Amino acid sequence: MDSFGSQALLHASINRSSDSGDPEVEYRVKKVTEKFSECMHIVANEPSLAMFRIQEHIRKSLPKLAECKMELGQTQQLVQGAYYDVDYAIRAVSDIQNSTQSFASIENMLKDSITCKRQLNAKAQAAKAVKARDSPLTLIKDETGETASTGSNT
Repeated sequence: MDSFGSQALLHASINRSSDSGDPEVEYRVKKVTEKFSECMHIVANEPSLAMFRIQEHIRKSLPKLAECKMELGQTQQLVQGAYYDVDYAIRAVSDIQNSTQSFASIENMLKDSITCKRQLNAKAQAAKAVKARDSPLTLIKDETGETASTGSNT
């Protein structure tokens, strides 16, 4: 209610009370009317004042909130990357621990292979030695330094 309406209400109440002629009643009516007018003015303007305060709060706090949200997103990406790295490292260590039997088996196979190769080399050398000893042809060097093969024709 505007001040014109409250003034009209005040005058109407004063005109009614002036018929009775009691100054104390007139004073009380005037006070009640002023208080009522003040309350109506506060009630009428309170929502807009509250909205103004809310708008002011949002305007001040929104940039900080947006910055915090951006920092939170960056931190989340860093944490997610670290999580993937740790998860990959845990799986790699687990796989290495599980592969110790395979490595032991490979080591035993390599040792067996080396032993077999040495035995084969020894047999091959023995076979060459036997072949060279049993061969009917022997190489003889003549005076010119050339080798000539001579065989026993018996």
